[in-house]
Amino acid sequence: MPLAPQSASPPRTRPDRDLALRLLDESVRRADSADDLDDPGPAARRSLDTVERAFALYEGRDAPDLPADRVFVVPSLISRDDPSRGPEIRHLLPLLDSRYGVSATTAQHLIAALPPLVMASYGEHAGHRGLVLQTPVTADLVTDLGPDAAAARISGIVRETVSFAHDRLGARVVGLGATLPALTRFGREAVPPGPDAPIVTTGHGGTVHLIRLLARRTADTLDAPGSPLRIGVIGAAGSIGSSTLVTLLAEFPDSAFLACDRPTRLGRVRRLVEAAGAERRTDVTADPGDVVRRCRLVVSAITERLDVDALAPGMDLTGHVLIDDSQPGCVDREAWEKRGGRLLWPIGTGTAGPGPLSRRDGYSYGPGVGLLHPHDLWGCEAEAAVLALSGEHTAAVRGPVTPQAAARVGALCEQAGVRPADPQSHARPTTIYRPTSAAVGRRAHGRPAGSEEPSTTYTSGYQSRVFAEGGSRFPFTAQGLAHAARDVLPRHAFDYIAGGAGRERTVAANEEAFARWSLTYRILRDGRPADPSCTVLGTPMSFPVMLAPAGVAELAHPEAEKAAARAAAEAGVVQVLSSATSTPLEEVAEAAPEGRRWFQFAWPDDERLARSLLDRARKAGYTAVVLQGDCHVAGWRTRELDSGFFPFGRGHGLGNYLSDPRFRELAGLPAAALPGQLGPAAVRAAATAWNRHYTRPSLDPADLELLRSWTDLPLAVKGVCRADEAKRLRDAGADALIVSNHGGRQLDAGPAALDCLPAVAEAAAGLPVLFDSGVRTGTDVLIALALGASAAMIGRPWLYGLAIGGQAGVEHVLRCLETEFTGALTLTGHHDPAGLSASDLTPVTAFPVPAFPALRSIR
Repeated sequence: MPLAPQSASPPRTRPDRDLALRLLDESVRRADSADDLDDPGPAARRSLDTVERAFALYEGRDAPDLPADRVFVVPSLISRDDPSRGPEIRHLLPLLDSRYGVSATTAQHLIAALPPLVMASYGEHAGHRGLVLQTPVTADLVTDLGPDAAAARISGIVRETVSFAHDRLGARVVGLGATLPALTRFGREAVPPGPDAPIVTTGHGGTVHLIRLLARRTADTLDAPGSPLRIGVIGAAGSIGSSTLVTLLAEFPDSAFLACDRPTRLGRVRRLVEAAGAERRTDVTADPGDVVRRCRLVVSAITERLDVDALAPGMDLTGHVLIDDSQPGCVDREAWEKRGGRLLWPIGTGTAGPGPLSRRDGYSYGPGVGLLHPHDLWGCEAEAAVLALSGEHTAAVRGPVTPQAAARVGALCEQAGVRPADPQSHARPTTIYRPTSAAVGRRAHGRPAGSEEPSTTYTSGYQSRVFAEGGSRFPFTAQGLAHAARDVLPRHAFDYIAGGAGRERTVAANEEAFARWSLTYRILRDGRPADPSCTVLGTPMSFPVMLAPAGVAELAHPEAEKAAARAAAEAGVVQVLSSATSTPLEEVAEAAPEGRRWFQFAWPDDERLARSLLDRARKAGYTAVVLQGDCHVAGWRTRELDSGFFPFGRGHGLGNYLSDPRFRELAGLPAAALPGQLGPAAVRAAATAWNRHYTRPSLDPADLELLRSWTDLPLAVKGVCRADEAKRLRDAGADALIVSNHGGRQLDAGPAALDCLPAVAEAAAGLPVLFDSGVRTGTDVLIALALGASAAMIGRPWLYGLAIGGQAGVEHVLRCLETEFTGALTLTGHHDPAGLSASDLTPVTAFPVPAFPALRSIR
């Protein structure tokens, strides 16, 4: 609950100004020993004045004098551990104690406690007026609350700030600037409800417009005969970086490009390049040093510091230009320019004197960070201003910027007199971004480019991050993930996810099978980093792991399959969506528009329902169909029987069915039936209809021909454990086979899936073979590929990650797998997965193998 008054009523208590000053002075004395604070005493006094102005706004004392039709929001980070984060805001915390009785420690955990702070105002012009607001965001929120709760809290404070700007200040346009655009879905989630809601923009159009202008003017001075210009974009998967990349690809159709981001985000970069039709002229890399060394024009759109001395040691940068979009700057201007390079910032400037885009005063992001002059403004700030001044609200950009959107906003900026300002410098960088062992250049389609220098770092990117942060709140082993999930989930939910059939001997066999193989270790090989990317059924992946279909994910986390979809898209891997999802397949696709997704098809016994599900999947962008062949009747799952919990009987896992018109017709439900609106009788009707129509047990390989007549998508068949069945399915026209025993959930005392893999792969005779059941580690993935699989699937691990951390938990699981797999690939002497074979394995028969503790033991 916000602690600041929400109406124009008088404050509950008058502030004790003397006490507040004493507290501020104590805070100043404590900060005197900090080397990176520049004279905090005046900052504290300014803070007191600033917060008094903000309280005056909230209490309505000055509201009649402060109408504004446009507002620009600046996020301000405060941190318990880093005094350089928000030093001015830090001095406001004792004032909260004196005014509201809230301790400074508590206030740092409650970002909703501090109201937006009025930092500066635009001058009046022809009846228009703007304000700059600052909204505090606690940098420790993710650590304190976890990523999902932190995201909800931050999104709430942004929405509260927008409501304040609109309801109390009269703003028609609110520019969020760099206020976490991905979190607010480019401002869409920051719009308060109501017919008169303000126009909200993250300002990417204005920023990209200024970058485009700077790049065009700079490129004209860099062109050299016989040496085509190569342009680099660092942070190409981010909000600004991706928009910049697609805009510059269109602006410079004859130039070569090098797009850079972290290894786990390269899949997103490749998809952007493919969508722009620029695969032939664009390389993709995870090494920013590669960009600096190979490109004469570089745009940096990251929040980490680029250490030029580490990225390009000793290199002469004469003739190289870097456009740095970070706020504050992440490049040491002196270090860059002493090598001969030029450093530019996409800052705009309005009129030479007071005007519509001029502030009364310049403002700073904090002591030592850097000052913006009264006539200068960020591109995102310019967009908010010109939209309000022009009234062209339809030009607001509410998503990734296209070249056309940048041109629309750019035209408005030019009409308002916005042009790139003179170069300015910002002095306080953040963490250093160095190349990692996985930093290797790749072509946009995933093959090695062949000309990149090898990384020389010892630890991988994800390892380095974990060590730098002093560990992770997520476990790193499958057993640890399972224990952590058990601790947070209700017993019936955990048992549904972890349980198997009967005595769960097949569950144990699946895991133990990997211990019967050892990997061949090779040394003194080519030091080039491995490229783990692959392509299956035309779908490129950053490494050969997929999220296996798993129903009723809402038992693990409210975001269910949507959180998993975003995590898979972030990692660049395929999500295979179950038919029995908590969320309709269309909503899952919308949650991660750039994601790669296949649809697992449980063939219903009603043809109209079957064709409806397939048609919906194709229209929603699913690129392959996985026919479920291993779950046409329910297994004898003792844990579910012990708990008496059958999720589908209670309306769970029916998202795809309740959203289907044909299923609603079969169940006798209203046309607009939604899960949350069903009464007990309707839930029973839906569960009964689902139980009757979910599967068609009489399937035969010959039925694939019928399925082919319903969809033109590639077809994989899941549940293959025998060589003779593999041959029949191959002859019947299957495009891929999936070796799986449904994770041991169907048949107790069955064979380990891994033991079935070699014979199925041989019988497939060239068809892609995927592997599912028992994969827990990156080396498990490598063993499966060496035995003939093209890629491996994980099921329970991603559900455990979802349970303990939502999207971030699933991302953690995938990063661990990718990091371990890539390292193992290198240590076995391979540069890519295609080279793996049975020669990389040795059967373990010389000594007894202790059984891995199976998940059946976790109760």
